Amino acid sequence: VPMVILGGWFYTALASILSFVAGYELIKMMEKEVPQFQKLKYIAPIWNVLTIITSALYPELVLPTAVFVCLVYLSLGVFNKHFNVRSSMKLIFAYVYSGLCLTYLYLLRNPFEAGYINSGFYRFAFLALIVMLTDIFALTVGLCFGKHKLCPEISPKKTIEGAIGGLLFGALSGISFYFIIS
Repeated sequence: VPMVILGGWFYTALASILSFVAGYELIKMMEKEVPQFQKLKYIAPIWNVLTIITSALYPELVLPTAVFVCLVYLSLGVFNKHFNVRSSMKLIFAYVYSGLCLTYLYLLRNPFEAGYINSGFYRFAFLALIVMLTDIFALTVGLCFGKHKLCPEISPKKTIEGAIGGLLFGALSGISFYFIIS
């Protein structure tokens, strides 16, 4: 929390560490299916960190960097006989999910806009608040009033009433946050 509040390079370090660990964990989960990932689980997450650092220094280069990384991963299937398109796509998924998503979360906190003081912190707080309160109220409303199962095959305890309650309270929380901050 202090690193998020401080922002700047503190937040860059936090986002980089989280992105590296997330990428490592994703690739480690996939290495049972693709044994070649055993060697890449330490190397591939470095692209996540480089993307976040690129976004800190040159935010306009995030998309070209992402395209470059995806092309590198696709080329593994061409230049390495142990990789195929499926394994390359798994690496791309791991990069987009753990690297690119965290990069854009990083850019949400540290926007490069002139004239907006701490707008990134408020945007980040807004997103965190909405996600947390939607989840809390979905659980609370679902436990108190839930009778109709939403999707029992995937998540047996989720209810339609809980989903509606979470949506309504999350929206009300967002509207309230907006009026309090503005």
